[in-house]
Formats: sequence, structure tokens, C-alpha cells
Amino acid sequence: MGLLKTVETLLTVCNGRSYPEVLNNLPPIIINVVGHIFQNNITDFYEETFSLVYDLTAKSILAQMWQMLELIYQVFKKDGLDYFIDVMPALHNYVTVDRPALLSNPNRLLAIFDMCKSVLTSNPTEDP
Repeated sequence: MGLLKTVETLLTVCNGRSYPEVLNNLPPIIINVVGHIFQNNITDFYEETFSLVYDLTAKSILAQMWQMLELIYQVFKKDGLDYFIDVMPALHNYVTVDRPALLSNPNRLLAIFDMCKSVLTSNPTEDP
């Protein structure tokens, strides 16, 4: 978890300043780590991982990050509402940062709609 927090701090600092050499090389590495965590259902790291996804989608959304939305949807379908509070900021970025790309693929729209519908129609705990 400490490593994921360190990577997140590095990404946040680089986003706030001009470090193009770091910003160009860091996302592919982070995407691989995030993908590994989601594909292997390593739930202990979900909170930090969703935070990294949020950071990676804050200013623009790379093509690989649209593929990450598919993994996020699979995680949501598998683990349900347990992690919705953690994924919500990243979903906000997917909807607001690159709306034309979101609207260009009906599957993306359906995935976000289904997650929201699931949250609104379930008997959630306090958090959601």
C-alpha cells in the first residue's frame, strides 16, 4: 500500500508541475499495476488503486484508461457496492473530462448507467 501511495504522490506532484518526461513514462507503468490489481481481485489495494485511476483521468483520458473503465465495471459487478465510494471520483472524471469519447461508445455509457442504477436501487450501507 505504501508503494501505491508513493506512486500516487509522485503522479500528483508531476501533474501540478511541468515534468513531461515523468508524465509520459509513468501512466503506462501505473496502468499495468492497476490492471494487475483489478484482474486478480486484490481487494486490499482497491482504495489506493481507484485513487490512482482518479489521478490518471483528472486532466485527460488515455485510450488505455478507457479499457480500464471496463475493468472497473467488472470489479463493480463482482464486488458490488463495497467500493463505490472509492470509484465514484474516477467515474466523475470519465463522465466530465472526455465526454465525447464517453458518448462515442454505448458500452461505456451503459456501464456507468448500470453502476449508478445499482447504487440507487439497492439497500446500501451508510456510505453510498
